[in-house]
Amino acid sequence: MMMPFTKDDHADLPEDLRPTKRPAYSPSGQPVQPSLFGKLLLGLVALSVVVGFIAPLLQPNHGKTEGTVDATALKNDVDKLKALKGAMKAVKEDHLALIRLDGAIDSSASEGGIFAEEAGAQQVRKALDAAAKDDKVKGVLLIVNSPGGTVGMSQELNYAVKRLKKTKPVVVSVTDMCASGGYYTAVAADKIVVNEGSLIGSIGVIIHATNMKRLLSDKLGIDDMTIKSGKFKDILSQSRPMREDERVLLQKLVDESYQAFLRTVLEGRLDKVAPAEKAALEARLRAFADGRVTNGSDAVKIGIADEVGDWHDAKETLNKLALTFFNLKSDTKLELEPFSTSSDSFLSLLGLSSQGNSPSGMLQTGILGKLGELLSQKPSAESAVALQAVLAQQANTMPSASFVQNHTNQPLWFYQ
Repeated sequence: MMMPFTKDDHADLPEDLRPTKRPAYSPSGQPVQPSLFGKLLLGLVALSVVVGFIAPLLQPNHGKTEGTVDATALKNDVDKLKALKGAMKAVKEDHLALIRLDGAIDSSASEGGIFAEEAGAQQVRKALDAAAKDDKVKGVLLIVNSPGGTVGMSQELNYAVKRLKKTKPVVVSVTDMCASGGYYTAVAADKIVVNEGSLIGSIGVIIHATNMKRLLSDKLGIDDMTIKSGKFKDILSQSRPMREDERVLLQKLVDESYQAFLRTVLEGRLDKVAPAEKAALEARLRAFADGRVTNGSDAVKIGIADEVGDWHDAKETLNKLALTFFNLKSDTKLELEPFSTSSDSFLSLLGLSSQGNSPSGMLQTGILGKLGELLSQKPSAESAVALQAVLAQQANTMPSASFVQNHTNQPLWFYQ
């Protein structure tokens, strides 16, 4: 636990390098001094509940028998933490929420359980819907770094952003890449802020397969034997050339998916310009939507993004939109806080997140290591390997091996 700093703690630092503590803000926007008694009371309540929950778990005989967990007692403990989270949320100030979309977009998720946190797009969709219902959240900054993903899940995220935008403003900040399904998601936001060197675009759909007949049959003598219920059941088979009727069927599928993508882009961008400018912008968008990518600077000129800047600039843009949306005082500065992306998981009950959005990331790993073994009833070595695999997959910006394997014969968005 980190203790609050005091001026004496940093007496050895130059005056301009000593940290300062921001004053709290009242509804009128004027600095106020928080109640010391209130802060102490809330801190003691939170500490007593969390310690009361964790301490028994660390005892050897917490479960009914060795290697098991008392499900009723565990449920009661979790209910207490949920109640505490609700009480802390009630006194929380209005703020802006930070949600991250990293890596390939698909519908895969980790195993269920009290420590479960959906990976990637599933988690982001859940966070977007939860933020829409949180009255304390006055706007959402969605940081996107994605090469794209499956058609269906990209549409799911687009719908989630649209639902959220009905209740509060949404601004997307692009870091390295916002391509294909990533752009499908971003185009629903109120504003898109990009870095000069960000890669944007790849509006299109692709189906890819490899014909390995000459290698397998002619070179290695491996013949494929397939029993199927219909002539299209083994479409995109790697052991034979594609038939013309299969090519026609797949091209129709690609064209229909592409038209849905293009309609979404036009809807998302044309409503941001004056009627007199719509025709010219639509012409630029249609010309650009051939699968190409561009950098952030040109993206603004074309009209697929709104302004060049980093996430700090995006946050300022979001703050202005929130003030107008909720009719707040013009000098109000809303703080940006990471938003929990798994409202039911144990980590979120403690205000932690496995996405690394919170400074408490190092603490959460320790909690998983200690409590994960007890509650999931797995050996510590297995838990550590599983945790490392989850974190590695979430940190990876390209499709995982399992993702590629599970979607071999499905239409995918473009990948860099």
